[in-house]
Amino acid sequence: MAPASPPPPRLVHVITGLNPGGAEAMCVALAVRLARHAHLPWEQGVISLMPEGPLAAPLHAAGIPVIFCGLRRPLQAPLALWRLAEALRFFQPHVIQSWMYHADLLTGLALRLPGIAAHPALVWGLHNGSLDPAVLPRATRWIVRILARASAWMPDAVVSCAEAARTVHQDAGYRPRRWEVIPNGIDTDRFRPDPALRLAARRAWNLPEDVPVLGLAARDHPVKDLPTFARAVATLAQQVPALRCVCCGQGLDAENTRVVSMLREAGILERCVLLGLERDMPRFWNGVDVAISSSRGEALPLGLAEAMACGVPVAATDVGDTAQLLGECGRLAPPGDAAALARAARWVLEHAASLRTPARARILARFSLAACVERYAALYAALSGRSP
Repeated sequence: MAPASPPPPRLVHVITGLNPGGAEAMCVALAVRLARHAHLPWEQGVISLMPEGPLAAPLHAAGIPVIFCGLRRPLQAPLALWRLAEALRFFQPHVIQSWMYHADLLTGLALRLPGIAAHPALVWGLHNGSLDPAVLPRATRWIVRILARASAWMPDAVVSCAEAARTVHQDAGYRPRRWEVIPNGIDTDRFRPDPALRLAARRAWNLPEDVPVLGLAARDHPVKDLPTFARAVATLAQQVPALRCVCCGQGLDAENTRVVSMLREAGILERCVLLGLERDMPRFWNGVDVAISSSRGEALPLGLAEAMACGVPVAATDVGDTAQLLGECGRLAPPGDAAALARAARWVLEHAASLRTPARARILARFSLAACVERYAALYAALSGRSP
């Protein structure tokens, strides 16, 4: 009689929240893909420190259990820590992947509490390419300092999604025992050129097919530097009178009076369609001609990679690993330089037709989700003592 096969290893993702964002999207994509990994399927769970967000839906659909710790305010951190420890005792994981600073810290603390029998390996995830005090809250900067000191002994490994993220955290004092750089990956079956989606998007936005459209996927946060975006579009609109912009993301909606006032003062409000949170990003990217980013800090911008997978070239600021992402499939400008960003966007608009195929080809070759998942799976297998 053949011996029974061992149960699958248990992997738990701990993340600050499941609202739309690059790290959040990568966490969900990785969990869903690992759930059906051909060689080493993982029994998984996800713990969100904050209440339920929109990105919980794909996890539910994949049958991955999700526990929410209810963290809404900093003063609730002790309660969230207790709930996190309870959730880890329930899952008894072999490997824990934490995503973002607050999750890194609270997970490390929770593992010092009794009751987690499996002695899991802990992997921290770094998805921030800038520690600029102008955009990073003081409390978060204090957490980074604590994590830097603890990095030599608390995590078993640290994964950053870009070389820029590794460099900035090394400069901040991170010294982990094992450091991996695993670039974010894109589901190129989901994000692909689709003329039907383009037509549907233009109809939904009430924009003609032949109108040049810039697409901005961001959130209302200082690091995204929306004022530079507004000034760049105002400059470009003087040269391209038919120009329109479609903006999506948290806070980019008509109810945000600060953003609306900023666009009005720049003279571009009537050119902009403000969608707020957008659930159908493949449709969004297929509907635009050029993706634009004015960010002051990125590691590896997942949204721009999604755009390129849809055959959309990019005009962006030269931050983090954005240059490595774009290659020759777009143009870069210094952060904070609206005039240079306008010039970059105009060049990309003029050459968009010749850049679409190379943009998608670059994602297929260098930033596929399949390759990303295999690297994470190999790391987890090594840390858990399981062979893939």
